[in-house]
Amino acid sequence: MASDKKEWRPRRQHRRHIYYKVQIFDPTSLTWRDEKSAFDDLPAAQHFILENCQNKTARIMVVDGRRRYPLPDDA
Repeated sequence: MASDKKEWRPRRQHRRHIYYKVQIFDPTSLTWRDEKSAFDDLPAAQHFILENCQNKTARIMVVDGRRRYPLPDDA
């Protein structure tokens, strides 16, 4: 006997604030790898790169819910 009830789903999705991740380029595997830390503001991520990522190629990723994209170079 099939039920006529619809499956329960939440009315809205959980939205997390925008945060930033630092990625380091791995020349051996030719991939970008996330660092362990996540940052709530852009200056903190930039400071992390200056302090911990000398002699490495690094970039900042913007994480906005399900979207994830690299920060443009001009920002």
